[in-house]
Amino acid sequence: MSAKVITSEKGKTLLLVDEYKYRQKKILKSGEIFWTCTVNKCNGKIFSFGPEHSITRKEAIHNHETDIKKVNRQIISVACKRKATTDVTERPSKIIHSALRAIPGSIDHQPRNENTNIRNT
Repeated sequence: MSAKVITSEKGKTLLLVDEYKYRQKKILKSGEIFWTCTVNKCNGKIFSFGPEHSITRKEAIHNHETDIKKVNRQIISVACKRKATTDVTERPSKIIHSALRAIPGSIDHQPRNENTNIRNT
């Protein structure tokens, strides 16, 4: 099971597993990291271990569907914001297009109005 570390819009570390986002809740005495689903009323939780976040246990009973488009939009938005703060001379359209190219297939699958939503976040 692969876990991908992403950054939230507020700069917190999130874990992406099976297209569900998890936030870090606490670190247990055993060294495991306890993660809960980012949807407040969801009971999905996982446990990971080590800096590579290998999943040790999964109690993922979600009461909602995943929205991979929303996750991709968040990844692109965070990448654009990070790039815009570090390179203030870069044109915004160039920053957005380079972030879109970083995710495979995102330019082909995003409708035109979705790209403008990224610009407005």
